[in-house]
Amino acid sequence: MLDSIGSTADALTQSQSSEQKLAEDLDQFMNLLVTQLKHQDPLDPMDPNEFTSQLVQFASVEQQIQSNKHLENMLDLQQTSLLGTAVGYIGTQVEVSGNKMPLENGAARADYELSGRSDSTTVTVTDDTGRVVFFTGGETEPGKHTFEWNGVDNFGFPVPDDVYTVTVSALDNEGEAVGVTQSVTGTVTGVSIENGVATLDLGGTEYTVDDVISVR
Repeated sequence: MLDSIGSTADALTQSQSSEQKLAEDLDQFMNLLVTQLKHQDPLDPMDPNEFTSQLVQFASVEQQIQSNKHLENMLDLQQTSLLGTAVGYIGTQVEVSGNKMPLENGAARADYELSGRSDSTTVTVTDDTGRVVFFTGGETEPGKHTFEWNGVDNFGFPVPDDVYTVTVSALDNEGEAVGVTQSVTGTVTGVSIENGVATLDLGGTEYTVDDVISVR
């Protein structure tokens, strides 16, 4: 799945719309000016400073619109470059910071890093309703560890492929919490760009490109 960016081909950008409106206003102003000049009183001619000032205002607005067009073009190029980079992730397995773990074809992987030694570590997997579907003991030594799950619950029944929340909690020998940093791995099935942010779809859950730790 590849979400589109920007407007459709036949839609006017904001600067194009403003430019068109300015052209219409300037055309009306010139027609009105010509009409006034034709019918002015020779003994009391129009003050040229007034319409000269208005022409200067039109020129100033046109200059601002042109600047906006250049900015829009730069943003379009930036969006295109960002999308091109994001597309390269499609079909790859990425490790991202977070705890939303996709179960794909009955296999899931999460990693966790303990900031210190744990006396007791528990890994819990819950579904989107918050129901615990699986739990087990985890590693206790400091450093990074891997949790791999085959999609079978604690009763021996397989659960459907979906996005599950994996939570790793660790306590030291005094019952104090040990710091835990979590990440999950999944296959990128689609990308999207919104407000200049590239988002990756991992089996139905979304992570930004900034969340990516590694590509497998």
